[in-house]
Amino acid sequence: KSDGWDDVLTVASTKKNVQIESLLTIGKFADTIKAGQEAFVDLSWRNIPVNGEYKLVVQLENWDVKPGICEVKTIDSFKKTDSMEVKLPVSKGIHSTEGCRFVAAFISKKKGWDDVYTIATSEKIVKIENDQE
Repeated sequence: KSDGWDDVLTVASTKKNVQIESLLTIGKFADTIKAGQEAFVDLSWRNIPVNGEYKLVVQLENWDVKPGICEVKTIDSFKKTDSMEVKLPVSKGIHSTEGCRFVAAFISKKKGWDDVYTIATSEKIVKIENDQE
């Protein structure tokens, strides 16, 4: 205990070809979005509990700008393993900005973000354009 990894009695290891896969994956998504229109993002998932404890939350967000951007869509009914294209309405009043991303998560209906079953994020490469500015 006192020497940690410096004093190991025995080790068991696995083959190096082990791959960890996420339960939730973001696939294709719109990388340029017009304010006032719908953005789309393709999601796929597997082995998600369908007992009514969780909901699927999809967000387009950017917390690096002031005010922060967080467009949200919630889906309460889903299959244990599935895929879908989610259409997310984007408000007309959002200013043009870059560096946004999609976030998808299965979160508790009772505890919200304090109980996340699984989460996936895109890169911060989504751009919002507002022609009204």
